[in-house]
Amino acid sequence: MARQFDAGLLPYDLTARAADLKANVSTAGLVAAGADPAAVTRLTTATTAFADAAAALQARRAQIKPAGWATDNVKLMAIEVALNKEFTALSVWDDTVYPQQQTMWDLGYLNTAITALAQPNPQGDKALKALQNVALTWNGEYFSYPVYTQELSRHLPGFDRLTWGAQGHQALYVDVIPQEVKIKAGDCAGALADLQDVRTVEVADLNARLAEMAQVLEGVTPQATSVK
Repeated sequence: MARQFDAGLLPYDLTARAADLKANVSTAGLVAAGADPAAVTRLTTATTAFADAAAALQARRAQIKPAGWATDNVKLMAIEVALNKEFTALSVWDDTVYPQQQTMWDLGYLNTAITALAQPNPQGDKALKALQNVALTWNGEYFSYPVYTQELSRHLPGFDRLTWGAQGHQALYVDVIPQEVKIKAGDCAGALADLQDVRTVEVADLNARLAEMAQVLEGVTPQATSVK
């Protein structure tokens, strides 16, 4: 098998990656979460262009001449390295996801909590239920706060013994336990102000992730087109 792959055109099917990417980039979900519409448009445009280039490459694979296989394989390998390195992240459950997904999900729950607290009669219970789903909050509710903050630090990119998380684009696990404490104490206004600040940080992080993903696609799409 190894000799066969080494002797021919690498059997990467970029259409499979393009289809999976399109299925996991939710334009409506990103906008609803608070992402910059321009950043969302750039990513969806880049995703479509990549899908078109992948389909065209797949259609002409059989006609690619052996004389160009060595050069084309270098390009295909570079594409796969870029996609696997830049499009791999982890959910809070350590499932493999795309870099924008966990941040988008967290923002969805943050938005629900903020909306609940912004009501004339703040809905503290609804806000607490939503916050349980933000990042690792559900985990923090089972432990003392110092233990929880230590657990959060273990997931930071700069943690000195970071293992699997270092291999992907780890999500920013925000800490909303202090805001839960405020809500339970009746300080919904204070919790609301804090959560709005948290949301600002998360939206900026989401936009940065979308820009990085679009940049990767804009780089690999011409490479896919040049494989002939």
